[in-house]
Amino acid sequence: MDTTTMTNTEETTIFDEIVNYGILEEDSVVNFGAGHQGGIFLKTLRDYNGVLSDKVIGVEPDPKRIKLLTKLFANDDVQLLETPLQSYIDSEPETVDWVVITGLLNNPIFGENQHAYVSTVVRESYGIVNKGVMFHIKENASDDFKFAPIYFLVDFANTYDRFTIKKIGEDNYVFCIFKQ
Repeated sequence: MDTTTMTNTEETTIFDEIVNYGILEEDSVVNFGAGHQGGIFLKTLRDYNGVLSDKVIGVEPDPKRIKLLTKLFANDDVQLLETPLQSYIDSEPETVDWVVITGLLNNPIFGENQHAYVSTVVRESYGIVNKGVMFHIKENASDDFKFAPIYFLVDFANTYDRFTIKKIGEDNYVFCIFKQ
């Protein structure tokens, strides 16, 4: 895999891990936060599969990021939607194989309720998948907020039959909640 366009080795490892959890070339994928780091997850997925098909949907609320993604993936069939995550879920979309959430959960906008927010987003995403939901978080999301991965371990163990948590580097975690 040629990763010369990716500048952050730590992030490359995270996104490689996400793809390697089991996303197959023929799988349908919705990527919430598609504009995170210039579309790095979509770039990684394309590096593995050679092309992004129309079964891949990038959801991003920021119009500037959508414009960038449109240029980056002009030769791919990826669908890019300029809409917030919640609006997409509320639209009752067709079921997809995977939901991959990149970047947006690391912004602790809900303070003490951030863990509950992440759990809600994962639960709502789980309702629209066939295979699973994947996301990553940084334990030290900001100077003022630190995730407690143990919270997710307890929450997910009580909610889902099968999930994995993998620590990547010093404070990055990749989560995969499997539906099958």
